[in-house]
Amino acid sequence: MNIRRGFEVSKGEKVLMCEDIITTGGSAMEAAQVVKELGGQIVGAAALANRGFCKRESSNIQTQSNCKLPQDIPFFALADFTFEMYSPEECPLCKNGSEAIKPGSRGN
Repeated sequence: MNIRRGFEVSKGEKVLMCEDIITTGGSAMEAAQVVKELGGQIVGAAALANRGFCKRESSNIQTQSNCKLPQDIPFFALADFTFEMYSPEECPLCKNGSEAIKPGSRGN
């Protein structure tokens, strides 16, 4: 990860990490590490959609063990989107011959 397009981060600058979709928050935290190395302070995370692995503000969803967002900063999203997930052996669509496609940037 790196800062592109002429953006700069000043020492002590407060930064809100923003994503389109937060699944585990791993990409946001990789970018946050770069911000911290440049002297910035992460004050929160935001996304259009929350896949439901991390608890956002004003949500009943509980943080799951694979959430990478720190619990000491607020996480804001417009909505939670949770889906039934199955292992390949238990997937009803797989059992019927459908092939799974993983279009996510990290295969999740």
